[in-house]
Amino acid sequence: RLTVFSFDVDVITGDMKRGFCGETNMPWEDFKSRVLAYLDSTAEEVQLVYKFAGDTSKATHLNDAEVFSIAMNRLCHKASNARTRVIALEVKNAAKQTIATKAKKRTRKDDIPPASSDKNPTQLKAYKQLESQIRCELHHGHCFVDRTSGYDNHRPKRPCHSGVHITIQNITPPLLQPRNSSPPLLLQPCNSSPLPLLQLHNSSLPPLSQLVHYPEIGALLGVIDADKPELRIGELETSLLNVGVVSSSQVILLPEDVLSVISDMGQKRARILRNYAKRTILPFLG
Repeated sequence: RLTVFSFDVDVITGDMKRGFCGETNMPWEDFKSRVLAYLDSTAEEVQLVYKFAGDTSKATHLNDAEVFSIAMNRLCHKASNARTRVIALEVKNAAKQTIATKAKKRTRKDDIPPASSDKNPTQLKAYKQLESQIRCELHHGHCFVDRTSGYDNHRPKRPCHSGVHITIQNITPPLLQPRNSSPPLLLQPCNSSPLPLLQLHNSSLPPLSQLVHYPEIGALLGVIDADKPELRIGELETSLLNVGVVSSSQVILLPEDVLSVISDMGQKRARILRNYAKRTILPFLG
């Protein structure tokens, strides 16, 4: 008759040891499920090994029912020969545990943005061309655009004093003259009429009445349409007004290559537009 022995099972997890009491005739699946419960793992995550308590030899794999049966036979043999020592079985998981790597400390170099790539020089070139085309030639810089009365009036970031005409109005109050009947220190206004308003002009600047008004862009385009209707240049009026070109003088200030990109008018129409603008302005210049 087969002798059944009871034995202690110590399940080792790290520095901890937890156990239960087993019997040599217990089924493999029962033993395995109880060990996995203590390891808090599934069968796919563990690789069980065992050895007897106090044994200095290498642990043996405990993978299936056949190996478990051999282990129980060895335990029965040891228990039969034991006199004072308690026979116990130590079980642990031999599978390598994946240790989460500690997050690397962020350094100052991680905050430095990567250097701009030069793989696409075409994009940089196009940006430079656009920047130069929207540059205000009148003020030699970039201007704020304030739409008033249907036109775009340029306001440079820095005040531009060129072409400013100063008008000074000197309003002289009535002359104050003393009366003989009044105390010597009191002044009474005289009944004489006040001096007329004086309008003074800077000697180097013409008065406002003499300012030159150059032809507006609509009139200039109308002249070109009458001479060269095939160019259909009148269609450009809205686009020119949208970018702030409201008079013939501003057409001359724009370089031909910049003018040609407005509404895709092209070099030919830009050249003709500038030539007509010069013809309309030259008579004003004398």
